[in-house]
Amino acid sequence: MKSIYKILLIAFLLRVFLAFLVWHGDVNNHIDWGIRFWEYGPKEFYSANVWSFTWPNQPPGTMYLFAGIRKLFELLFSVFWFLNLKIPAFPSNIMFFLETNLYPALLKLPWELLT
Repeated sequence: MKSIYKILLIAFLLRVFLAFLVWHGDVNNHIDWGIRFWEYGPKEFYSANVWSFTWPNQPPGTMYLFAGIRKLFELLFSVFWFLNLKIPAFPSNIMFFLETNLYPALLKLPWELLT
């Protein structure tokens, strides 16, 4: 029984690791929607015609999830930025990686946990 848990844990960690490296093109929509939700607010979100990829075609609950994940990304990135500034040994090159890959990985995380 313990070996099954080990296999499941290893598989989950592998999926989380791969979430940083590979994502479907739809994630670009989710990135755009999460950012623009905070720019236009929930009232004007669906009526705005400013989409970088496609117009939002998901229900409001999903948009709230994308918007919440955007705020989580901003919080985590600011923590890493603080560490980058205050700890001389912190590898600064990781900031470039996090800036481009952390948000898509966080957007994929709820679905990684559910499947």
